[in-house]
Amino acid sequence: MKKKILQHKVIIIIILVGVIHRLIFALLFNHMFDFGSILALIKSVADTGDITAGFIVLKNNNILSQFFGKLFYQLGALWLYFLQFMHILDIRYIFDIKPYQNIESYMVGFNAWNPPLYQLIAIKLSQFFYDFIFLFFLVKIAKLIDIKKISLIFLFWAINPFMVFVSYAMYQSDLLMLVFFMGGVYFALRSLTDISNKNLKFKILAILFFSAGAVIKQVPILVIPFIIIIFSQSFLSFIGYAVIFIFFYQFLSQPWSMDYVLQRTFFLSSRESLAIFNFQLNGVSIFLFIYLSILFFILNRRELIIKKPFNLLILITLTLCGLYISENPELLYVNFNTWIMPFIILIALKDPKYSLLLFAPIIGFFKRNLIDNTFLSGALSETLGPSFIGSPSYLKLLQYTISPVLVGLLLNSIMIVIYIIYSIVLILDLIGKKVQFIGEMFLVQNYKKLIFVLFMSFYLIFGIDYLIKTNYTSIKSEPIQILDERTILRNNTIKFEIQNPNSFQLTALELSGRVTKVNNIDYLVVRLSDNSQILSEQRVMDYQLPDTPGEMLIFFNKAVTNKKIKVEIYKLRKNNDVEIQEMKKIDQTADSGKFNLDGNIKIKFSSNPLYVKLYRRIDYRTVTQTLAKHLNSKPKFFTAFSLILTFLTFFILILNKIKSSN
Repeated sequence: MKKKILQHKVIIIIILVGVIHRLIFALLFNHMFDFGSILALIKSVADTGDITAGFIVLKNNNILSQFFGKLFYQLGALWLYFLQFMHILDIRYIFDIKPYQNIESYMVGFNAWNPPLYQLIAIKLSQFFYDFIFLFFLVKIAKLIDIKKISLIFLFWAINPFMVFVSYAMYQSDLLMLVFFMGGVYFALRSLTDISNKNLKFKILAILFFSAGAVIKQVPILVIPFIIIIFSQSFLSFIGYAVIFIFFYQFLSQPWSMDYVLQRTFFLSSRESLAIFNFQLNGVSIFLFIYLSILFFILNRRELIIKKPFNLLILITLTLCGLYISENPELLYVNFNTWIMPFIILIALKDPKYSLLLFAPIIGFFKRNLIDNTFLSGALSETLGPSFIGSPSYLKLLQYTISPVLVGLLLNSIMIVIYIIYSIVLILDLIGKKVQFIGEMFLVQNYKKLIFVLFMSFYLIFGIDYLIKTNYTSIKSEPIQILDERTILRNNTIKFEIQNPNSFQLTALELSGRVTKVNNIDYLVVRLSDNSQILSEQRVMDYQLPDTPGEMLIFFNKAVTNKKIKVEIYKLRKNNDVEIQEMKKIDQTADSGKFNLDGNIKIKFSSNPLYVKLYRRIDYRTVTQTLAKHLNSKPKFFTAFSLILTFLTFFILILNKIKSSN
């Protein structure tokens, strides 16, 4: 036993690093929109046996985006039963205040659910089962296509933060789909490389795995026609394999279940499912054009795959490139970008020029963070406190410097150009044409470092995002109502006082309003002072303000910590009309001119109160208190969790010091 451990020391260390990586993500990151909506369907299966009740809850909350194949939810329900058996949670009270009685009163607490952190972590640990099976197939495929350094497969599995985030922060089903997808690829490759009488068995297993993956998410279904064509030696065998696929797909879809019609109606016809057909040229779907072109090519040149099974990976990667080229940018969610990553790694380890293709899905992943600030540092909110989701989005943060829309278009264009270029390269590789890349020798020598650096870019962007977002965390106010009444700024000056007894670092304020009449160049001025000392003065040109009612985010020149701050808002040249919306307290019994915020901060108006939101640098005392509260909620769980992390770390250090066996 000891000898075997020493022989595979490097692999064991890499796997343990991957386990620690995933445990840390499970502890720190929770993307609650995805997590919550997926868990609602899992709970529905656990409570009622089907997804109907959970689907209705999501529909009533205008959420349909997490409606995937039932198989994923059934496996999730089994895991919830196990956690209930271990007394970690009670399924009946997830999103609920009472056990299931009827659909009308089901999950009444869906929008108000505030679960203990240990339960969130425990639920996500089920992903480890899928992760290790995924790694198993990844390694098996690497050996089949004769990748020399298998340890690199383990390494890139261990350190890939993009796939880890999707699985352990968002709790998405993409990992399980990829398990079946990679399983189908493995058995398809075995059928092409095995000349024994087991060939038929591998073909059937390949179709079974692709079918299971397609039931969870539709991506593998794109490969099924290619696989059937490649497997078929005659028209009769083509019909036979097609029938086998239809049988497996229908059987795994469970047509006998009560929710089958519901699944088929929404699963294949959802907005996300049909988005790839939206990109059109003269009424022709670009994706259908690309896909049918690939299909026609396979019909005529199927021997290219049979003679060189590695081309199957090239073919799948080409199909996925076509999908990303055609996808609606607004619906290209972060998890979609991970589908192509395993295939890029596999072909890049055989042909280094493909390592640059990894840029495209990484750009797609980060691009989403421009419009949704619940990713990256925003996903820390459940563990470290709500301050992490109170930051303005980059659409607001960039509005006075560079157009966020332009940034999004630029990133999307770069991503699409990379996919188009590599689609051409993949096609040329399929037909056996050698492609010379500029800097190809550099890639041959450094592609492993490049892949490593690209994966580590997650932490660079996360660090930048963290530094920016923690500078601007919103301060929660007592309940207010924004009024239709507005104060018009031209000759008026708005004055109010901020009382900041704990000297928090205030960094910005937000108004709600619009510019209504522009006669000349003018500026909105926000001045902060303490007696006669000017603390900050910021000017925003009227042309940069919204012309329809919207937010006006004003950044301070520097953080302000004074206990009493006088705020004046006025027009510099009195030229143009700017309307600022007013507000009032919900509680009319209290002082109507004084508004209470978290941290004992108060805003005191001398005239009609205006809508004002304050931002501050994150208070790490609150973060520490939040984390301590979580740890105290279930000491035994977090003690065991800490001991596991400590044991794995020490085991890695001990293994690293022991010399490998020859």
